Amino acid sequence: MIVCNSVLLVVPRERIPASLRQIRRIAKADARIFLGEIPFTEQHDPTPRFTTRRETLSYLYREHGLRTWFGTLRRMIWWALRRQPAVLRPGTAISFFAAPSEFITMAQDAGLEFVRYWQHDHPNTRNNHLFRKAS
Repeated sequence: MIVCNSVLLVVPRERIPASLRQIRRIAKADARIFLGEIPFTEQHDPTPRFTTRRETLSYLYREHGLRTWFGTLRRMIWWALRRQPAVLRPGTAISFFAAPSEFITMAQDAGLEFVRYWQHDHPNTRNNHLFRKAS
């Protein structure tokens, strides 16, 4: 059995077919393949937005402590010295999502045989999929 849980959602959409083919390639004949937590709606970016560096640093100190605050301050100073824009990337910068029918078609195109899918408990905006490698 192959378990790939909450991984494909950070893979860029154009690389999903190759990832599914790779999963098929490494699976043994008749292996079950669990692909879990595939979002079926676009994910909301939970990263707070700030208009000033002071607001950003204040939030980071309050919510995450001195180490995170200092690390971000260090990066901001480095960017200023190098005259580069300050860019803080959210964790949802890459977020794959697909309706069940679309994802199942992608997996079948990669050579996986569909078994079933069901909605994930939490968060309920994701599905779990079970496939098998046809012999």
